Amino acid sequence: MELIITENPRKSKKEILELKRKYLDLAFTKHFMRFDPEDIESVKRFVFFGIKSVALSDHNENEKDYVFIIAQIVEAITLLTPNEFVNMFPIDKTYDGDKWEIKDYFYTRDYIDTLEKDVPFGDIEETLNLFWEYQNSTIRRFSVKYLCATSHKRRQQGLPTFAEMAGIETHQVYKDANGTNYLMIDGQPVPLVKKKKESHLKVIK
Repeated sequence: MELIITENPRKSKKEILELKRKYLDLAFTKHFMRFDPEDIESVKRFVFFGIKSVALSDHNENEKDYVFIIAQIVEAITLLTPNEFVNMFPIDKTYDGDKWEIKDYFYTRDYIDTLEKDVPFGDIEETLNLFWEYQNSTIRRFSVKYLCATSHKRRQQGLPTFAEMAGIETHQVYKDANGTNYLMIDGQPVPLVKKKKESHLKVIK
């Protein structure tokens, strides 16, 4: 399964990105409406276009429908086997992980080898572990969107976000009636002010 979108040299990168988003949203909506968890091909199409769509989306993590859709995609991944997942989202071919002490193709391959390749992941915990161990740029972007959306949902439920559970202090960004962004710190609103870049060029007359 692959996604092929021919780029028009007359269009800007921004226009091409918007076209990709529109195509992926339409494709995912189609397979979302037809999703059948009993049909593995339906599951594959749902997961493939769902992950692609979310990874490239510009939706706000606060949107309830968006959070629900991401959760549904993660739930559907549990129905796939490691082999099916790898075929849909091949491991990025980066091989210098030892040099830079980062995860690479070999690290991910060794992780996949610890799994039963023809047995579905089965539960959410195993799927989330897959996100953490898997080296693929699309999966990486999807994972970030998932963590942000889920953390927002946990915050609404009065629960700590994933970052807070790890001991990292976080702040929610709010927007007032005038469109000014601000943080709430110790119960007080603190406006976010963009610092002007200092110019080191001097005009010589």
